[in-house]
Amino acid sequence: MLASQHSLTAAERKKRTNKRLRKVEKGQDGTVRRLFWFEEWEAGEGQRRTMVDPSMLRVDRLHQASHDFKNGRPWPALTNGVPQLWDHFRLYIGLISSIQPPPGVKRMKQLQAMTEAADDGGESGDDSDDAMDGSTKPVKPITIVDEEKARVIQDEAIRTAPKKKSPFTDEQRQLRREDFREAKDSRMDFFFNETETCIKVFFSGFYRDKGLIWSEQRARDGPYLIGFFLNFLLRSRVLPEPEHEKGLRKALLVVEQARKELPQTFVMGKALPDHVGVGCEAIWGCKGQTIYWVNEPASDDKGETAAGTQEGTEEPDAKRRKLDEDETANVLKDVIGDDAKVEVLTPETVAAIEKDVRKDEATANPDANGTSDGGWGASGWGDVGDTNGDTNGDTNEGWNSAEADAWAGEGGSTWDVEPQPNPLMAHLGATALPFTHTTGVVERSTRRIVSIAPVIGLATTKAEKKRLRGLNEVGFVEDDLNARFAKMSLAPCPVSEPQGPSDILPPEIMQSSRGPVVKEASATVDQSATPRPHNPFKDTITVLLDPAVADKMLIGMHLGGAWVQIVRQNPGEGDKDEAGEPTGFWYVEQLTSILPSYHTENYLN
Repeated sequence: MLASQHSLTAAERKKRTNKRLRKVEKGQDGTVRRLFWFEEWEAGEGQRRTMVDPSMLRVDRLHQASHDFKNGRPWPALTNGVPQLWDHFRLYIGLISSIQPPPGVKRMKQLQAMTEAADDGGESGDDSDDAMDGSTKPVKPITIVDEEKARVIQDEAIRTAPKKKSPFTDEQRQLRREDFREAKDSRMDFFFNETETCIKVFFSGFYRDKGLIWSEQRARDGPYLIGFFLNFLLRSRVLPEPEHEKGLRKALLVVEQARKELPQTFVMGKALPDHVGVGCEAIWGCKGQTIYWVNEPASDDKGETAAGTQEGTEEPDAKRRKLDEDETANVLKDVIGDDAKVEVLTPETVAAIEKDVRKDEATANPDANGTSDGGWGASGWGDVGDTNGDTNGDTNEGWNSAEADAWAGEGGSTWDVEPQPNPLMAHLGATALPFTHTTGVVERSTRRIVSIAPVIGLATTKAEKKRLRGLNEVGFVEDDLNARFAKMSLAPCPVSEPQGPSDILPPEIMQSSRGPVVKEASATVDQSATPRPHNPFKDTITVLLDPAVADKMLIGMHLGGAWVQIVRQNPGEGDKDEAGEPTGFWYVEQLTSILPSYHTENYLN
């Protein structure tokens, strides 16, 4: 209600009412756009207030304010999802103890028909009997009785209704009620005493646990809805105490971050991996599949390298497979009898049998493929081993062999399939990168974006061009990478130990990783070592990005994925696992999670 309605003329009041109730907006080009629900609310939000008694308990004041907040504005339909978001928030802060399941399709149609009938004054015409569910079944007649008789009928129905046997005793039900009440009180105290942290958890850990983070509409609508409620509490002075008002204002800052970052998670998820990551994976293969540190024995004082600990892992796997085969054979003997001879065919055995069968068929029918020798041998090009002096004596292992069909895949010949261009070459052109560089350390972790540097650009001045003439091929490739791509700096996230599963996981080194790595956060790193070991717990990495993708990244947000280091090749080195000198550049191979900057684990049950 306005404080003084008499100060406005009738035309002004009509103009304000029309503005408050407008549903569409007309653009300058004449197009008409339907307003979002939060745009409709914003029109008259300044006049929406409630009056509460300051002498009441803060819990009672919050209950009254939430009731007035719900009834004092036009809410979207149930299908929009905003009422369900409001229920989730009320459950989260302890205003309610449970959420009713959403109505089914048939019930939604009934509610819609009832609403339309109420709007028409209860007169829905001759088809009103069928308006509830669209069926032609006759509706059961309604008998009008007085209040006392209705109570008697209701009591009789309750008395005669079959009672469901409860799985809990009276004592157990009492304990459950006390646990629900205690949990509800703890949630309410959490909102009052730590309002800022409460809102952080709601838009991060709670949103992920309830699956709300995977909906673009929920990610957009949630911050608007909670922002309206917090402003409603401040505007109406529901919690005028200084500590509560300070907490509400800090929580509003979190809401503003959520309004910007939650929808951006979908944009960033579609942008990564970018052309750099996809192109490098096409050159060097996928590196971030298997984890290397899982069940790894503790390193000794001799500084055991990552490549050294990989030895000796095949024998336990072979023994484990042998035990599984023996166990399978014993089970089969129990079923078909001990006298039966049982042999478990492993994939290796099946492959060997298939190869022998192919050799026998080729020997018996050399023209099975419809080709004659033509002067090239008994099976076309397949017997080149004999003509070239193959000492093993193997035949039919060449182009006409059965193994050659594997190149064609399931769809037959692939000669007419055009090669897919590498997206990295669209930026670099004809580059020597695949011949001068390779991959080094491969890390899977959650990291925080600390800075984003724009593209430097190619050399234009005489001094820069003179510097390029003094570089070798390796240096020229690295300078080209530095000039053509944007760079994103990622810092490691501090890993805590929450009560439940954490979305921020400690760094893990993959099996395909090459190069020295610090394996413990408390380990001492030799800074003079060449190359210096990578410390995944403390080192900040620089990731190369497509310039078009760099604009979509937000500083402060967290990214979880696989990061691959680019290093120089070591020509002439015998050990293929020996990594070269790091370039300081990494790329994104996989992206598994995107967390907002205010991410806080959900430690409430």
